[in-house]
Amino acid sequence: LSGRLRTLVQELASLPISIEAPNASGSRLLLALDRYLVIHINPEYLPQVYQTLYASSRRYICLAEYYSPKPVEVTYRGHEKRLFKRDFAGEMLDMFDNLRLVSYGFRYHRDGLFAQDDINWFLLEKK
Repeated sequence: LSGRLRTLVQELASLPISIEAPNASGSRLLLALDRYLVIHINPEYLPQVYQTLYASSRRYICLAEYYSPKPVEVTYRGHEKRLFKRDFAGEMLDMFDNLRLVSYGFRYHRDGLFAQDDINWFLLEKK
């Protein structure tokens, strides 16, 4: 795992959640992880992406993305309509009644041990 992903996995592993072995019959994952993906999806297609994340997970969904309480479009490497910040976790919580927020956190670019982009992560659980 890359250093950034390893850090996120270690942080998730320290949370009070039970990790189960995959069931023999299903192909869904215990944890569906999105990191720096949905920020590049045109907002018009986010409902389908959220549905795919939701359907892929048996229990947990983790979103690790740039966050903004209001939708914002950001120029990305000189291109328009390539990077979007918003409250992705909040939108999923609104879309799926049986999701709950388990935990959340922030990674800061000036962290002396685990420097990363400024990223928020949110762990959601199906009730």
